[in-house]
Amino acid sequence: MLALNQKKHNSQPGFTLIELLVVIAIIAILAGMLLPVLGKAKLKAQGIGCMNNTRQLTYAWLMSVDDNMGELPRNDGKAGSWCAGIVGWETGAPGPEYADTSILTDPERSTIGAYVKDVAVFKCPADKFVHPQASKPSVRSVAMNAVLGNKVEIGSAEPNKIYLASINKLSQIPKPVDTFVLLDEHPDSINDAVFHVVPGLGTAGVWRDLPASFHNGAAGFSFVRWTF
Repeated sequence: MLALNQKKHNSQPGFTLIELLVVIAIIAILAGMLLPVLGKAKLKAQGIGCMNNTRQLTYAWLMSVDDNMGELPRNDGKAGSWCAGIVGWETGAPGPEYADTSILTDPERSTIGAYVKDVAVFKCPADKFVHPQASKPSVRSVAMNAVLGNKVEIGSAEPNKIYLASINKLSQIPKPVDTFVLLDEHPDSINDAVFHVVPGLGTAGVWRDLPASFHNGAAGFSFVRWTF
């Protein structure tokens, strides 16, 4: 009886080569349909994470302003400004600040550090760029509007250099809903934590720094005041 059962079991037909190839083809088609969907879902998740990061940093910036009687933190990229350190596209190998997370949360160097608990909020999750002479991505991708707490130059060289009056108090911002605070800067221009836009009329205005394009060609901005 056992031998008969085994014979009967062994006589059952399996997949033919053609059937197996058809199954593999169907799986490949389904994978091809699903991968773009999964890719879009990943981009969306990274965009939400990035937006949450800039929201937390903007809240931290506003708390700093509130604790200093409406005075905006300095914004020149040096020690004692809102965020210090050079992390970007410089000649030669990047300096130690490229990979130093402590500079972001040390209140003696970056004043916003007293209000931030997680250094990850300084970095867009979609920013995977690695400097050609580094082994990993930098610790920061965000930069702040140069007009906020900074003396912005719009001329060329001394003595003809012209400066745009900076905004040093929250109450001086004319249109909070239209004034951006933070954005992710493009790896090709990021250096300090200051984002410059040289103002001008018509085509005279130029980009000194470039916004990032990590989110399907787009970049997120936070504003002094936002509505939903």
